[in-house]
Amino acid sequence: MSNWQYLKTKTFWGHIGLMLVTFIVFIFLVKIFLNIYTRHGKEIELADYTNKSLEDIQDKTVDIIVIDSVFNEDLPPLTIVNQYPEPGIKVKPGRKVYVTVVSKSYEKVPLPDLTDITLRAATLQLQAYGFQIGKIEEVPSIGQTVIAVKQNGREIPWGTLLKKGSVVDLVIGSGMQEDMDTLQTNTEDDEQADIVGTVSKIHSM
Repeated sequence: MSNWQYLKTKTFWGHIGLMLVTFIVFIFLVKIFLNIYTRHGKEIELADYTNKSLEDIQDKTVDIIVIDSVFNEDLPPLTIVNQYPEPGIKVKPGRKVYVTVVSKSYEKVPLPDLTDITLRAATLQLQAYGFQIGKIEEVPSIGQTVIAVKQNGREIPWGTLLKKGSVVDLVIGSGMQEDMDTLQTNTEDDEQADIVGTVSKIHSM
């Protein structure tokens, strides 16, 4: 039997039909498998976890992973301050959500020595250490530099370990202006006294 005659037989077309059916069934099974594996059509809207305690979240539809912690004395420890992906987007169940939380313990840093440093330089250095600047107190002094640092009205020695992010007050010199004004006033008073004395002597002659 020639090849051309075989192409016209029922056996050949039966094989072709069986191959087509097998191919269709295979495609159908692959599609079912992919739908199950990727959870096609089962997306959820990602909730907003910020400002919530990590311990209080009962959501089992996503996998929350802590990647960083920050200091924040205004929020309780383990409060979520940032999350990725952002709230409101559609995700599949089991999606990993990366969060940043408030640290459990307060980080302490030493108070740098700011003696004879200008207000601007001291402010930049304190902020670099993580401190916040509170009140600025001026006291009579020749120089306009830092004299001391206070917290809650108490002077803090240089090198003292303080909570990172805490507020400190600066005491700085007011400069020579007050001393010069006092000196000028005293000089004027002396000149006026001399004039009065001279006039009194003239009248008494």
